[in-house]
Amino acid sequence: MNIVSRAAIFAKAAHLAINQRRKYTDEPYHTHPFRVAEIVQEAGGTPEMIAAAYLHDVVEDTHVTIEAISEEFGFEVAALVEWVSDFQTSADGNRAARKSVEREKLASASPSAQTIKLADLIDNTKSIVEHDLDFATIYLQEKQQLLRVMDKGDAVLYAEAMQICMDSIDKVKEEKERRRPMTHRVYINGRRKVTVYSAKKRGTLSANSQWVSVTRFEMPMMRYFAISFPTERRDYLPSCVLLWQ
Repeated sequence: MNIVSRAAIFAKAAHLAINQRRKYTDEPYHTHPFRVAEIVQEAGGTPEMIAAAYLHDVVEDTHVTIEAISEEFGFEVAALVEWVSDFQTSADGNRAARKSVEREKLASASPSAQTIKLADLIDNTKSIVEHDLDFATIYLQEKQQLLRVMDKGDAVLYAEAMQICMDSIDKVKEEKERRRPMTHRVYINGRRKVTVYSAKKRGTLSANSQWVSVTRFEMPMMRYFAISFPTERRDYLPSCVLLWQ
């Protein structure tokens, strides 16, 4: 059995052993590295690169060690896996600090390692933009910063990754605008209503207005706050609420 086939079997077994699932789709996690490996293969990657693509999350996410990868698949594959793995935790700083360290690491990675990371970015970006618009905003900013320093990988994949990021940024902006609830500023009985302000960011007003959804609040010292409500229910606002467009 060749190294690529062995890596595919090994990666699938490792992710299944901990019942790892994809965050948004709940599909078995190994479907992601399989897609990444396919992208690397289509880009003309070597057998070692394709094997590392299958294994790229095994050490980061499972109990398998780099030493085990090296013993089973050789130093080159293990080195590629190590380059694209992120072993940082929250103890290493906040997200911005950790991503800065990751950029520095990948900036000095080999062209082969960067190619695998580009394939990983392409597959992850599609999933995140489709399923998590809020996180996608942060994620896409991070990936744009990463791509600025990761330009030694496959040129075609680099161009594809850049295009996906740019298209995704536009898509997220358009989708967020489309989903934005109609909001209005309200002024209750001449003063800020503490019971409303102390509610959760997504909750409802009480006293005959349960259908009104609180979506965000202004600064605590201000007496205005934003709510959303169905347009057709505008005439049913309680009398204590004054409405501004």
